[in-house]
Amino acid sequence: MSAFAQEQLDALKPLGAVSVLTDGGKEYVLVQQCAMPPGCAPARVDVLLCPHSRDGYPSRLFFAEKVNGRGAPNWHVQARIADRNWHAYSYKDVPASLPLVQMLMNHLRGLG
Repeated sequence: MSAFAQEQLDALKPLGAVSVLTDGGKEYVLVQQCAMPPGCAPARVDVLLCPHSRDGYPSRLFFAEKVNGRGAPNWHVQARIADRNWHAYSYKDVPASLPLVQMLMNHLRGLG
């Protein structure tokens, strides 16, 4: 059973296929083929939302590949989570208290 409320997971479904992964005793939300903001390449990418504190950030969004957008994020983190390699950029302005969909959308703002 997931620690996330089903309605929060359901709110993410318009963005892509949603599942919950556990790694190192922490739960993450995988959104497959999540649409990136307009002007980004690639236009869709798997993302892994870490809605709890990690690496000194209140929440993190990991990407299966680096995304080029209008913004110039500092892609400085590579992580191995749930047997996959992930990339993240420095973006601290997303509190873990937000609903999951708002947290994810706020992280995506850093791309454009």
